[in-house]
Formats: sequence, structure tokens, C-alpha cells
Amino acid sequence: MLSRKRLPVFALLIFTLLSVSLILKGKFDLERWDSNALVINGIKLYHSLAAECREDHSVAVVSGGVCTNETKSAYFYVVTIDELESELPSILGCGWEIYGAMSYERWMHHPSRTLDKSRASLVVFPPFLTNELNWPMYGGGSWERNFARSGVNPGADGDKAGTCSIAFENFIRTQYEFQPKQRYLLHFGSCGWDRGYALPPEAYQDERAIIAKGNALHDRYRKGIDISLPPPFTDNYMRMRWLPSSSKTERSVLLAFKGDLGTHSLRREAQRALHNPDQGILILDKHDTTFEYWELLSKTVFAPVIRGHVSFSYRFSEVVCSGAIPVLLADDWVPPFEDILPFKEYGVRVREAQVNELVEILSQFDAASRIKLSRRAVSFCQEYLISPWHQFDGLMQIALSRVVDFEAEGLKEQSHAT
Repeated sequence: MLSRKRLPVFALLIFTLLSVSLILKGKFDLERWDSNALVINGIKLYHSLAAECREDHSVAVVSGGVCTNETKSAYFYVVTIDELESELPSILGCGWEIYGAMSYERWMHHPSRTLDKSRASLVVFPPFLTNELNWPMYGGGSWERNFARSGVNPGADGDKAGTCSIAFENFIRTQYEFQPKQRYLLHFGSCGWDRGYALPPEAYQDERAIIAKGNALHDRYRKGIDISLPPPFTDNYMRMRWLPSSSKTERSVLLAFKGDLGTHSLRREAQRALHNPDQGILILDKHDTTFEYWELLSKTVFAPVIRGHVSFSYRFSEVVCSGAIPVLLADDWVPPFEDILPFKEYGVRVREAQVNELVEILSQFDAASRIKLSRRAVSFCQEYLISPWHQFDGLMQIALSRVVDFEAEGLKEQSHAT
């Protein structure tokens, strides 16, 4: 029998379960999410964006940020490292880094994994392409500091693909025996050596392949097939000291950026055109000591995500998770996880050529719009960006919904043919 002390906790648990079940039953648009989302500690839980729309191993149908209760079963098969080494002995001497090791661990324990290859719509391979060497030892860019499986770095110096990655991808595309109509996932991680699409062109054009990578560029991205990945969150737990603990805390800075201004001319141009402390606009070099990085993010309403050496930026996940409204200045970058929630629903995209007009553009957003964008950004972070495992689950959610769509299209084509 429950004690009096436990009754309130038990009642809260039942209320929470009932609330979540009610939220997940219907078809939700963004306005209903904003008004009806379950709120805990000030954060709206948008599980209905997709992940919890599924029952058992089914996959939510996600379109333009709208989740429906229409579900179809889909599974993936993991080619284990033992299987791969037996079929491709040359891979024995190849290593992988920490981000890749974490993804492999997640795929091995994912609820939509099947051990029966014939049941799988999607095939996933060990992480010999996920060569991101600036994470978790951010700024290191060193294989020695970031590898998990020892061996040859699958990438190479600069933007070149290494012999391991080239042989690995070629084996998958030309030699591996897939079941009829099976697709496969090429998981490149956040950026790494493949920031410039370094493998042979045919690697990115195989109709069976779903390319999941960071720094996904519009001119190479196959909409409805490929997946733009978010950068891993370079978390600093001391950020909790600065993040507002109450929704009543007002942000005193209008627009703020702090980072390396030398990685792209656009950053210097932004400082010249925008920096104006009297108007609450701060564009600061990373060595500036006026504000600590997370302190500044906690104080600003808008935070630019400005392209650097490449189009993608680690700043993306940091800004989204800070509660500031992300302002994306990277024309050719496909925003991460657009299939789950379009960027326009939680951020502002501005063309690089409009950097001089940025303040005027942002002035069009009233207080209510700013609050809505900020809340959606934080909720999106908590669901899909805050840890590698959240990001892996978001990736697999989209990949499995892709194969469901492909199978549905195939059935339509068959019906038309008959």
C-alpha cells in the first residue's frame, strides 16, 4: 500500500503519463504544440515532433515539422565489426574516432535494430567514415587525442579522404550483398575530412545510399534522401551558471557574437557593420574578456551563427541550446534536421550579402515572436541536439522515415504499372 508521502509523487506520475498519452494521440501543428506541450521546469517537451509518435518499432511520418499518428514499421540491420572484418580484411588496420564509436554503440542497442537482415529496410555499417577530430577534444584536430579504435586514421590531412575510407565506401557500394530494395546509411559525422565531399562523386550519387553528414551543402544535397547533421554539442557544464533560471529573466543584449573573427571574412564584415555596444550589439573576438562565452549567450536575444572555415559551425548547437534565437549566416549550408523541424520555426536565416541589414531585419520580430522562437529552439535542443545520443536517435528517425517513404513510392509505382 502506498504511504501518504508517496501519494503525491504517484499522482504526479499518473498525471504525466496521461498528459503525454493525450498529446501523442492526435495530429499536431506548431501552434498546438506551443499551446499544449507538456512543460517541465520551463521547457516544453516536443516529443510529439516525432520520436514518441511511434508505437513499438514503428516510425513517425514527419513532414515539415508536423507529426501524425500514421506509422509504419521499419527496421535496420547493423553489419557488425566482426562481419565487416571477415568480408573486408583490409579494414583490420583502420581506426575510428570517439564520435563514431558512440554512434556504433547506439546502433547496436537501438530499439529499431533487427538481427534478421531479411527484415531490414536499411543497412548500417561500422563508423569508418565519421572522422570528426575537433570533438570531444574541441580545437584539438588531432587523431591521437580523439581516436577510439586504434589504427589508421580513415581520413587524411586537410580535406582528403584516406585509403581506409575510400576502400570502405567502395566495398559497400560495389561488393556488399544487399537484399532487394534495401538502402544503406553512409554516416559521415559532423564534418571532418569530408567537409568538401572528398570521396569519389559516385559515392554521393548511389540511389541506395542515404548520405548523413555535417556541412551538407545545397548544391550536393539530395532533398528527401540525404540528411543534414547537426554538429556535436561542445558542452561546457559551467554554462548552467549563466543560463536564465526563470522565464522572467530578461535578456539585456539584442545581438551578440563571440568567436574567432579570422576564420572567414564575413565575420570581420559583421563586426565592422554591426558592433555597437550602445545599441546592445556586440561582435567580439574570442580573446575579448568583456564577457565569458556562455555568459554572453545567456544575455543575448539573437545570436548569429556565422560561417567560418567551412559553412557549418559548432556554434549552431551551442546557440540553439542557449535559449538565444539563432541567426544563420551561411548561404550554402542545409540546416540540420530540417525534416524534423524547419529552421524557420525556431531561427532566422539571413543571406550573407544582407549582413549590413541584419539589425533592421531582426527588428521586425516583436516580443511575442521572439519568445516563441526562443522556446522552440530550446525544446528542439533538448529533444535532438543536447547529446550525441539525442542526435543519433534523430538521425535514425529520419533515415527510417526515408525508407518508409521509399517503400511507399515503390508500391505506388507498382500499382500504376498494373
